Amino acid sequence: MQSEINEMMSLNSSGNSKGDKKRSPVRLFFRRHLPYLFFRLLFKNKPISSSKPPVHVAFLRPGKLGDMIVATPLFSLTRKYLKDCRITVICSPLNQTILSDNPDIDCCKVINFHSLKQVLGGIKWIQKEKVDLLIDLTPGISRTSAFMVQMCRKKGIRAAGMLKDRFSEFYDIHPHNTALLHIIDRNVLLLNSSLGSHFSGINRPEIFFSSRIISESDHFLNSVCLKDKTVIGLNLSAGRPERQWSFQNYEKLINLILKNQKCSVLLFSTGNQRRWSNMLCEKYISLLEVPEGGFLSVAALIKACRILVTPDTSFVHASSATGTPVTALYMAKDENFIRWKPYGVPFRTAISATGKIDDITAEMVYECIDDLLKEISLHDREYVKGPEQGDS
Repeated sequence: MQSEINEMMSLNSSGNSKGDKKRSPVRLFFRRHLPYLFFRLLFKNKPISSSKPPVHVAFLRPGKLGDMIVATPLFSLTRKYLKDCRITVICSPLNQTILSDNPDIDCCKVINFHSLKQVLGGIKWIQKEKVDLLIDLTPGISRTSAFMVQMCRKKGIRAAGMLKDRFSEFYDIHPHNTALLHIIDRNVLLLNSSLGSHFSGINRPEIFFSSRIISESDHFLNSVCLKDKTVIGLNLSAGRPERQWSFQNYEKLINLILKNQKCSVLLFSTGNQRRWSNMLCEKYISLLEVPEGGFLSVAALIKACRILVTPDTSFVHASSATGTPVTALYMAKDENFIRWKPYGVPFRTAISATGKIDDITAEMVYECIDDLLKEISLHDREYVKGPEQGDS
């Protein structure tokens, strides 16, 4: 049994990836159909009902930083709706930092979802802590999270999830018609279905900063004379190779910004792009680079920017959480774009017409930047001026 579970958990979450086309029919069967048959044999799909509000809600969210950022509205909404409820977030080592200093969370349980031992330990922990509602925030089919959910349902714990396809029959709550919604709106719909609440509107994500992080951010900005100045943040790193914009494009964009805007440019980078940042700062005196540090330190500096320019969706979500307007680069305007686009802040998007990120020109991105800055300036003038006489 344990070897079967281990094999099931090693399968990727998507059953229709591009790599499937190269696999034999036998391998496709094992990839697409065997986990579902395994679930049908092992677990009952009879719904668990409850007439009482939950006492302990646990949110299951493996994944990376951006995945957790877009989940944060649910914690404050749950606290608002169920003031005395215990709230737990079960996360991965890759995204736990987002939960630091969050006042709405009572407990953060970190699990390596690639370790069978830790997954089984996590299941026992959930059962021991008397969770009565488990909300799986993984959009789509994740064999690992689905397995955890079903093992908990065996102990009478109700479970909610979305976009589970055939696996939805193993969840007690599974709202439909979420495919064309932003991921945050999907999450709120799932929460409403789980709690019986009726939240709507814009529910921006949140990142909470400790006094130490805020102090370090202010110290850096003061040391480079950027405090209270207009700063454009430019993220050089994409996170994934296919989303990586070229050095030549960045340099062209920097030239356009420095030629046409009265501002300083703050460079964010990691990995190989750190060298790019060093090279650019040596060449252009108006450029400054963000010191190396943790993601919360980086997010605090994103908050200080007038706007942010980025090809990386984690930075897009950080801009939403810090209230920073953003210009984002995308390879296509598809369902992923709808799901992960900027949320709750003014934004512009530069989208490739060919599916290749480098086909987005520096001129296209600068046009987005200029247009966004004009919108923000207009909003600022209206705010200072106030409503015209007779306006309501």
